[in-house]
Amino acid sequence: MKFNTEHYYRGMLINFLCKKHSFNRYLELGVDIGLTYNQIDEYISKTGVDMNPNIAKNYTSVQCCDTDTFFETNTKQFDIVLIDACHEKHQIHKDFENSFRCLSDDGIILIHDINPPDEKSTELTGFGNSFEWWVNMCEHYNLSTYVDFNNDALGIFYKNINPSLRSFINKEISYVYFHNNRNRYIYNLEMDDPL
Repeated sequence: MKFNTEHYYRGMLINFLCKKHSFNRYLELGVDIGLTYNQIDEYISKTGVDMNPNIAKNYTSVQCCDTDTFFETNTKQFDIVLIDACHEKHQIHKDFENSFRCLSDDGIILIHDINPPDEKSTELTGFGNSFEWWVNMCEHYNLSTYVDFNNDALGIFYKNINPSLRSFINKEISYVYFHNNRNRYIYNLEMDDPL
């Protein structure tokens, strides 16, 4: 299945995964203006986290706080999590570990902003240095990437393939290294492939 790039592919991909795996509990870290959040099918129980009070007040299911604060009090379990909040690699690492702990056994974590198109995009106001975290993850886990719409990419982590957390040191990765080795870390997973 190939998603039409005229639509916002992230929401379509999440809905596809939820239907395929009978998921019904979704967490989005970094709702922003709700482009993805609003596309999630109505039968799915949604929880969102965003620090912008103007975003949170528009949704009863979005908590206005940072992700660390959310996880300190969260008691829910989720089937699928989208990490799209802070784009700084150490925070992404914390968000990933916290998401893993509340993820169902067959759950999936999606990570956005792992494919900066150029070095300028690696500023924190853009993609940040999340690509460095992704490269480190690829060295320690069995991961996939789905690329669509202007080479935007989502990293895909499957808990049933990677059932335990692995500790590792975040090595410094330069953008030049990432760019020269991009095909090792970012590749197009066709939706016909099993997810």
